[in-house]
Amino acid sequence: MKQIKILTSCLSIMMLLASCTSKEDKLRDYVNNILIERVEDYLISETVINYIQENALQAGLDKANYYYDHFDHDWSYSELLWSSHFIHFSKATGELKGIFDDRVSSYYDLIYSMNHAGVIYSRVRAIMDSTFRFTSLLKRPLYLYSLDEITDIYFRPNHTKFIDTKDYYDEIFWSLVCLGGECYEHDVVDDIRIRNIGKNELGNNQWNVDLVYHSGKCIQLTIAENGKEFDVIDPLWQYSYPEDPDWKIEESVIEELVI
Repeated sequence: MKQIKILTSCLSIMMLLASCTSKEDKLRDYVNNILIERVEDYLISETVINYIQENALQAGLDKANYYYDHFDHDWSYSELLWSSHFIHFSKATGELKGIFDDRVSSYYDLIYSMNHAGVIYSRVRAIMDSTFRFTSLLKRPLYLYSLDEITDIYFRPNHTKFIDTKDYYDEIFWSLVCLGGECYEHDVVDDIRIRNIGKNELGNNQWNVDLVYHSGKCIQLTIAENGKEFDVIDPLWQYSYPEDPDWKIEESVIEELVI
């Protein structure tokens, strides 16, 4: 009888261990097959946004200032001889500055509209690819314009006239996304560390998961069991729209953009 009790206890312990092992194995499969790609999708989106909000923004401001100072870049000698007073007068009255301020404001609207992954994600799916994910950028998709060409479209005058950017908006949007994606440096997960941290208030198992990359970077996530599936608690990625997508430039900022 005593041997039966001991055997029963051993079987119970073995079943419990098998259950835990099975759950952890399923979790590891989830991490390998789904979670790592989701994290990379997020990392690429952050790279794209940083490129647009820093590199693309600064390139636009530099180009605006350049053509403000070289508004007559495509004028002939005779045009410069007879019309140079036009530029001096336009600068003196602030008319030329007002023209460039309007272009800068339009460029700022574009840049700010791309400050959130959810906005980029949704718009690209609408205008280019209904199956788009940021990891799609790893395939180096084709795009139309370089950053230099984009800033020329906004700020390069053609004999005092500018291009209507509305006709180019979708192509510019997609090009900026692709250009940002090219800045992403792909990294490989070398190790997955999983640690059970008990149960949450719903009685579901929770784990801390560390993704250790080849570069030494480590991303920490908390995952909870949800029936036969898993949920990431407070995920890094949030593909919802920002609360206030309507953004306005302060007038005082505009005045500092063009010298």
